[in-house]
Amino acid sequence: MLHTGGKLTEVPSLYPAGRGVGSNGVDSESSATVVLPTMLRPHAAGSAKVLCSGSTVGEVLDSLIRQHPGLEARITTGKNEIRRFVNVYVEDEDVRALGGVDAPIRAGVTITILCAVAGG
Repeated sequence: MLHTGGKLTEVPSLYPAGRGVGSNGVDSESSATVVLPTMLRPHAAGSAKVLCSGSTVGEVLDSLIRQHPGLEARITTGKNEIRRFVNVYVEDEDVRALGGVDAPIRAGVTITILCAVAGG
């Protein structure tokens, strides 16, 4: 409601009913949940899951990196490419088989990031 000239006037919402922007700036209507492995969580304030926005894998990763800049060097090459030793899955599908960072996604999907671990 907006008070104008002694009258209360209804102000239309910026978002349709049932849609909104969360405290992290993510539009709940076009969001994806990104699941992070234990080794990346310290770079994401300890979060195991991060709500991100975007309609492609690349846009979701950009949203993740905007929220947690420390993840950029660990996930991407800086050239809009996923690092060779990082695997990203949309639901159970490897994004490299779906078209890489340009692969479209639907709202509400789960994107899982897994990093290769070497050892001896």
